[in-house]
Amino acid sequence: MATIQFIISRQEAKYFASTNDFKFYVGTETVYQGQHGLFNYNRSDGPIYKPEDFETKYSNWAWFIQPTASCESKGSFHCLNTYDRAAFTFTFMQFAAHVPNGDFVTFFRALLILPEAKDYFPFLELRDGRIWYVKNQTATQLEDSTSTAPLMKYLNSDISNIDDQEVITAARFVHWAQNSDSHRSVQVNTAIDLFKNNMKEHSIRFNLDGWPDYICQTICDIFHQGRAKYRLVSDIISGNSDREVIYNKLINIGNDVYANRIETLKTVHRQLRESGKFGKKYNAQLNSFIP
Repeated sequence: MATIQFIISRQEAKYFASTNDFKFYVGTETVYQGQHGLFNYNRSDGPIYKPEDFETKYSNWAWFIQPTASCESKGSFHCLNTYDRAAFTFTFMQFAAHVPNGDFVTFFRALLILPEAKDYFPFLELRDGRIWYVKNQTATQLEDSTSTAPLMKYLNSDISNIDDQEVITAARFVHWAQNSDSHRSVQVNTAIDLFKNNMKEHSIRFNLDGWPDYICQTICDIFHQGRAKYRLVSDIISGNSDREVIYNKLINIGNDVYANRIETLKTVHRQLRESGKFGKKYNAQLNSFIP
């Protein structure tokens, strides 16, 4: 298959892309702290994360990530923003490009292994596990263990303005997410691997062996968003013996600033507990949740 070509158009603040006579929504212009960029939180024109679709492969972990997915994107696989310090954020978990070896970089590396990768990013390739830009026999490394600055520049060359390259890059990700099961599987696999690894670390730090899944999930969500320091969580856990008290204190961290997110988190937790999808305990040795 040849490289997919996108034609960009604009209707007021909304950007669209067309390919093979198919027109789709990419994102809407916004300004955040003086930075111009795009956002796309629209759930009506693309696939949505459904834990039941991945339960056979990932067991309880498919449900474990759902509360955070609901908070980040309402489950939209093409959730996008290009207006904050990360320069480029994408996926149903809002992976951010500014962190070396972080979730977005891990996700993008896995995407570039897929057979259709060259259809979307013909000049990108992996070399020794790193992302490189290769064109006309010139190769440039875009990320390493200390910086993703070149990758951020490639994805979004100017965070103070929106240019065609930024919109085209966004269109590539949105179109790929909407039209490829493999792409969406990479999103889910990256998210679950991330939360599995995070649970190992959180369990060691906070001694979570035997703790209920809804408390573990709350802790994972806190640090996925970054709304608290380790000390605060540690003090809440060590300062209380009643786990429901601990849960209520943990889940309300940041409620003065992130009220909508926390209300969503509470709602999804309640639904999962009532449906029986939550109600297990964390086993540190297995890094899994068991009855």
